[in-house]
Amino acid sequence: FDCIPSQAYLELGGVTIDKDKWRLLIGAIEEQRYLLQSKILKLINKRTLQKVLWEDAPGINIDSQVQLVRQLRKMGYPVSNTKHRTLMELQGDPLIDLLIKYRKFHKLLKAFGHSILDKVAKDGRLYTTFNQLGAPMTSRQSSSNPNLQQIPNNDFDLPAGKGKGRIRDCFVATPGYKFVLGDYSQQEVRVAGHIFKEPILFANYLADKDLYRTSASLVLNVPYEDID
Repeated sequence: FDCIPSQAYLELGGVTIDKDKWRLLIGAIEEQRYLLQSKILKLINKRTLQKVLWEDAPGINIDSQVQLVRQLRKMGYPVSNTKHRTLMELQGDPLIDLLIKYRKFHKLLKAFGHSILDKVAKDGRLYTTFNQLGAPMTSRQSSSNPNLQQIPNNDFDLPAGKGKGRIRDCFVATPGYKFVLGDYSQQEVRVAGHIFKEPILFANYLADKDLYRTSASLVLNVPYEDID
């Protein structure tokens, strides 16, 4: 309960978003997704010996798992679905690599596209809901409607001559204020070590070693140095 006042302050205060920068960046990401879609369809047509431009080719919706699985199987790929884990097992193939990259952009736009701007209030601020025990399985705090805890930190290419941009840079501090970035380093493992009094975790913590590698070493019975 101690964190409720701070959480409520954040939730009720909201955050200001630069709409113009958001539109510019999302538009650039949409363009990159479109170019990837074009390359995927052209490659599919080339491999299936269809002597037509991809725009005129028989329709295949690469966002449809059913259609995409059917097409990939026709091309000799041993897939029963197009889930990320399945595609990663075939990574290294030019078509599969394009699909993985396309999916990343598609998922990003679905979660953080232009629809985010529809949620901006009249005061120009975006308000989310923080769920103290919201995340499934872990019960960690989550954010919803919209999810502001998983804003990607990647750099994206902007239109020619405008360099790169980040979605996180679209959020701006109120005049007179600054954003402060804070993170609990390996908090869960530290708490577990404290509760269970695990001597190896204590020793590695004092030696400034990575506690996630330490826990993996203990669980897998593999030397710490061999954990990647």
